[in-house]
Amino acid sequence: MYPQPIQALVGNQHNHLRARLDEAIDHRNKIFHGQLTTRSLNRQDLTDLTADIKNWCTLLADGANRELG
Repeated sequence: MYPQPIQALVGNQHNHLRARLDEAIDHRNKIFHGQLTTRSLNRQDLTDLTADIKNWCTLLADGANRELG
């Protein structure tokens, strides 16, 4: 709905972080439905995914703030 695409708001890390979000969503869906993920996730894997999700949120918020004020 907004004239700027999400990719422009997130910036040059968009493709990497979008892939990480998709990965996190896949893991979440498996876990939520009581299934095993395709990977044996350890604490560091989950911490890294969390950091990437936070980074996505921060970049998106900063980009939207720049655009909308």
